[in-house]
Amino acid sequence: PSFVKFGQALASRSDLLGEDIARDLAGLQDRMPPFPFAQVRATIEGELGKPLETLFRRFDEQPVAAASIAQVHLAVDPDGRDVAVKVLRPGIEKAFSRDLELFFWIGGIAEANVPALRRLRLLASLETLAQSVSVEMDLRFEAAAAAELAENFRDDRSFHVPAVDWVRTGRRVLTTERVVGLRINDRDAIAAAGHDPRAVLTKAVEAFFQQVFRDGFFHGDLHAGNLFVRPLPPALDPVTGLESAGAPVSRQFQLVFVDFGMAVRLPKAMGENLRKILVGVTQRNARQLTEAYRDLGFFLPGADVDRITEAQEVILNQI
Repeated sequence: PSFVKFGQALASRSDLLGEDIARDLAGLQDRMPPFPFAQVRATIEGELGKPLETLFRRFDEQPVAAASIAQVHLAVDPDGRDVAVKVLRPGIEKAFSRDLELFFWIGGIAEANVPALRRLRLLASLETLAQSVSVEMDLRFEAAAAAELAENFRDDRSFHVPAVDWVRTGRRVLTTERVVGLRINDRDAIAAAGHDPRAVLTKAVEAFFQQVFRDGFFHGDLHAGNLFVRPLPPALDPVTGLESAGAPVSRQFQLVFVDFGMAVRLPKAMGENLRKILVGVTQRNARQLTEAYRDLGFFLPGADVDRITEAQEVILNQI
């Protein structure tokens, strides 16, 4: 599963691998072989302590998406609401632990025998990966992250996070509101639906920048399987529950983010330096860029800050 996660990350890097390989790797995002329904039932009933038929009015046995850590089934709750149910793969904790042991072994050999690799801090990076994976193995953390992101964007109707059903959520099961939309990389379908692809992309970037630079809490796994586009739903009157006047036209859209297992919280100092880097690049301010890199700890002891600044002047003027 760890190798699959790595492939998912590479699927969004067509600049490194080329379009064909990236397109093939995209299948790792939500089209992995599913595990049997009997195991799905056993996991849900064992986690939530009730028969599946009591928890859901209807439950689709075939998953709509299957990835490295979990798969998702569509269902209807007892109140008739459409929901999506995410279930961890059986034995996934043991499988990830085995992979991470291998990664740490390889990383230790590499750092010990190839001094040039030490500056990459392979073991420290693997420790970060291990911590991230441990959080992904408890779906209650993902539910909490979804709730926090939804709260951060509560006044922005163009951004939507599926609501969490906490009654039907546990360590190995996550139930949320079901959402339907177009994958953000399906440009033709987005255009055919009457949405401007450039406006969609602009809004997606704005939403991500707001998460990073405004809130210091962001979705850390934004690939095309986790970001969808749908028409903006009509605004409802909070008192009557009816559609408000001035309903949106069909071309207005809403971004829907899903899968918050890798939500990331930034230390305040890191967020400030990332803002300096962004401004430094856009304003071609090499000195500010260098100082931000220094404050983030990117330089080795004895680094010549003036020469680095001069080199960045050259790079910025070539962009």
